[in-house]
Amino acid sequence: MARSPRARALDWLASGWFDREFYAALRGRRFGDDVEAAEDFVEHGMPLLLSPHPLLHVVDRPPLIRGAWRRGNVGRVLAEVEAEVAAGRLDPTPVDPSGRDRFLEVARQLGRGGGAGPPGPLGEDPAIDWAAVAGRSRRPDLTSIVVVADDRRDTIRSVRGVLEATDGHDLQVLIVDCGAPATETLGLFAALQDRAEVGLVRLPAGVGPATGVNVGISRADGDVVVVLEPRVVLRRGAIGAMLAVLEDPAVACVQPLLLDADDRILSAGRPAARDGEPEPVLVGHPPDDARRLDGRSLAAISAEAVALRVTDVATAGGLRGDLALSEAARDLADRLADGRPGGLRLAPAARATVTGRVSAPASPSPPADTERPRAAVRGSEDTRVRRWSIKLPSSPGPAGDLWGDTHFAEALADALRGLGQDVVTYRRGAHEGGPLWLDDVSLALRGLHPVRPVPGQVNVLWVISHPDDVDPAELDGYDHVFAASAPWSAALSASTGRTIRPLLQASDFVRPARGGAEVGGAYDGRVVFVGNAGDGRTRPLVHLAVDAGVPLAVYGRGWDDLPDDVWCGAYVDNGQLPELYQRHGIVLADHWPDMARHGFIANRVFDAVASGARVICDDVAGIHDVFDPRDVAVVRDADDLRRAVAEFRCIPRAEDVPRPPLSFSDRARTLIAEVACD
Repeated sequence: MARSPRARALDWLASGWFDREFYAALRGRRFGDDVEAAEDFVEHGMPLLLSPHPLLHVVDRPPLIRGAWRRGNVGRVLAEVEAEVAAGRLDPTPVDPSGRDRFLEVARQLGRGGGAGPPGPLGEDPAIDWAAVAGRSRRPDLTSIVVVADDRRDTIRSVRGVLEATDGHDLQVLIVDCGAPATETLGLFAALQDRAEVGLVRLPAGVGPATGVNVGISRADGDVVVVLEPRVVLRRGAIGAMLAVLEDPAVACVQPLLLDADDRILSAGRPAARDGEPEPVLVGHPPDDARRLDGRSLAAISAEAVALRVTDVATAGGLRGDLALSEAARDLADRLADGRPGGLRLAPAARATVTGRVSAPASPSPPADTERPRAAVRGSEDTRVRRWSIKLPSSPGPAGDLWGDTHFAEALADALRGLGQDVVTYRRGAHEGGPLWLDDVSLALRGLHPVRPVPGQVNVLWVISHPDDVDPAELDGYDHVFAASAPWSAALSASTGRTIRPLLQASDFVRPARGGAEVGGAYDGRVVFVGNAGDGRTRPLVHLAVDAGVPLAVYGRGWDDLPDDVWCGAYVDNGQLPELYQRHGIVLADHWPDMARHGFIANRVFDAVASGARVICDDVAGIHDVFDPRDVAVVRDADDLRRAVAEFRCIPRAEDVPRPPLSFSDRARTLIAEVACD
């Protein structure tokens, strides 16, 4: 027998997941008491998929639970809620007062349209007074982002990408909701409500995306606005790179380099026209090839992401609301370009991933005559300039940007370019795509994953980590093999009969010019460690330092078990590490067990020494054949660690210590010399 609405309402109230004021605002009506409101929820709110609490939303539930919610099956839904709380996926902690006020305001806005019925506007008609927009004062230090919401998950991913790619810039993020169902809007707001820089603009159903963008731009408080489709995720550095191009007053608007899921180019804009129609270029190429387009005007932009000046948009009267968003954005860009001689530009250093595509871009096919395209892509007809294709073990996308292997490959690529070579990089998943026919040398960096050689090219393998995972059969097909360890190179050479040359890791860091006490703030007497925990990595050296009572500063993700005064942040930009290392003076560096056993000295040791710091590390085979003990101390227990810290603190860093070649330029010269005769 079905339970009465009152009984189900009492069950829901007993769960603690009911907020009468919030639900009443969402429904757009008043209730005499909690029981009356809860009865309305189980009878009417659940079939409408409304939310009873600021932190509980049906869109976040699995499909079976969404069905139970719609049927008013209170017992089934609450059982799932309790299971999610127990698993830590749902936090029952009450919303703080300011956060609750923001939820109530959104609920009131939704309630004006009857909850799940036609949503109401955010108190204003979409008609815009562009003259007033143009005359309004704005903050030059603020960048506004406008995203017209579509799929909730895409929109959340795009906005979170923006928030992770701030690069120190102050942001205002405006999400424009053009009449989505109330439950979708609440779920979207709930996912981002903890970020004060994010605002929700609610418009009536039927308002088109182009008009939604206009409304968002009209409310922008920054001088510059970046308009994003919700499928676009900006990468770290993208905002700063676009703003840098817009500093030129001759430039009308800027687009980032749009990449597919495997980090190959989807759009670098359309810099040339054929028969009146702008022709796309570099589709399927590695992103490095877009460097050739830096400073060149485009005939047309890709509308998925574009940065513009708000006053320019207002003066032009905004986007045409009668066009599809992509067409309206291109039309606006063309009008803006008429008023600025620099026209439309690509920011090659600004990268953005376009998500949700079913297939990767097709790999370009080689023409019958490859020499002219080779020269055009390389920018040189000098046959001594070789094109190097570096194959990375890093994953594509924003997550792969944080890999140490990515920083390693980029530093090596810059070093090779500095010596006159042409260099592109491919992330894992794209090693066998792209215009491989353009490449002369395939340089595989062997980290976590094996890389296959490319027929017809000079193939170089450099084993930089995880030596226990390397099968000697992987060496087949490679013309030259290097490894970042002298002991392992010698052992593998002896066992395979192949020549494996030692080529140690390196650093592109330069010691900051001023003393540690003056760089990036006051001198910090704590030992510093930068690295993530979790994913099978226990980092015993860090815990040894904590247990030994050594003053410690740790940066990285996954350190929930550290004392509060030890953990200092989740991320440090790679460019800030030299100052951080010098400011602390002593860097803690650990190694994977197989790397320590086989003598693979971690890149962090090279970085720290190059920055002017000294290092305390675990026992790595042969490390003192490379680094002087006055620069790098090996510790095996807590007493060793305390002693090393005390000695480094008492004795200043000596400038006359013999140090090995540390730079990637040294490694690049070795590689170029090795393949010179091939």
